[in-house]
Amino acid sequence: MAHPFMAHPFMAHPRAHNTAIPVDPPKHKTAAMSWPKTPAVVVFDTGLAENPHRPAALPAAVTGDPDAPDGGYFDSDGTFVPTDDYIDPVAGHGTFIAGLVELLAPGATIEVKRVLSAAGLVNEWDLKAELTALAAKGPAPDFLSLSLGGPAVVPPTYLHEGILDVRKRGVVIVASAGNAATCEAFYPAAFAEVIAVGALGPDGPAPFTNYGPWVDASAPGVDLTSTYFKALPKSILSPVPGVDASAFDGWARWSGTSFAVPVLVGALLREMALGGIDAHKAVERLLRADHTLRIPGLGAVVNL
Repeated sequence: MAHPFMAHPFMAHPRAHNTAIPVDPPKHKTAAMSWPKTPAVVVFDTGLAENPHRPAALPAAVTGDPDAPDGGYFDSDGTFVPTDDYIDPVAGHGTFIAGLVELLAPGATIEVKRVLSAAGLVNEWDLKAELTALAAKGPAPDFLSLSLGGPAVVPPTYLHEGILDVRKRGVVIVASAGNAATCEAFYPAAFAEVIAVGALGPDGPAPFTNYGPWVDASAPGVDLTSTYFKALPKSILSPVPGVDASAFDGWARWSGTSFAVPVLVGALLREMALGGIDAHKAVERLLRADHTLRIPGLGAVVNL
């Protein structure tokens, strides 16, 4: 059986539940970015919230496969058909990530490809197939965001082939380091060709973040605010005690190394705009310069 890879803040298994909390929209808005050529970001995740649940803050240019709040599906007429009464473990995960990129670097092209199930799972076989398919498409994006992964005793070589396919197209791949507070290698982040990102909190490293010599960078990942489902019916329930799912109005607060990834991508996009440079030069400037602040086991610090 192919190794399962997952995306879920705090990796609460086997009783995984969605930990997003409704919040008000942020008070400040980032000014539009300007690049010589509009950069493209592809996000492999749960997809993107569909109307009537799509948050108003996401512009029409942000596209993706449909994501459903409770594991439902969209029929041939585009009508949402629910399958249960609870918000699924990572429902809205892709929408939240796309929103962080848009909030930090508005104007970049963002496409959210659904590769994760509503429980936040994908096996190695399917993930590799998605990577190879992306590598075969043109033009290649500037960044691939992977807020997913899993530990492995030995590097998963089949998945590595897909990573190499994408890297050969010149794509910068950024992946989450995982949320198990361990130094155990977490893939695909631990591959040398991938930028592995841990999470920071307001007082230093997040207590849940993975760490180790294979982690390249760290960025804020605690209590972040970003786009989420809106107009959820009262019949849909949040598994978090005391949280009314119908209170979501397009914004949520969430934590995890999953969300440090789009923060880093946003920082790299801003560096591209600031210097009029490409994605690879932005990586060199932001993460590998001699003056960059570093934390042992968490790499270069990006405090955006």
